[in-house]
Amino acid sequence: MGGARDEQILALSEDEILRIVREELKLIIHLTAEPLFTRVFKWKGAMAQYGVGHLERLQRIEALRKKTPRPHTCRQRLQRHRRPGLCSLRN
Repeated sequence: MGGARDEQILALSEDEILRIVREELKLIIHLTAEPLFTRVFKWKGAMAQYGVGHLERLQRIEALRKKTPRPHTCRQRLQRHRRPGLCSLRN
């Protein structure tokens, strides 16, 4: 619940949040059983909200990374890492 587009939920009490969650579970999966226990954690700004096109952007970055010649020695890797640009130290 919550996220960048619904931060106002953090202002609700734990009881109110649990009520909303139980209502949504009832609507979505017809869950009506009482929970054995509940916990509510409130972490403002803790979950990144990726924008439209994020996966495509990652795919373009990965394609560029694969095209980039790889350094062969540790020294070359370290030198390359100090230069600006994209660097991957994975094998």
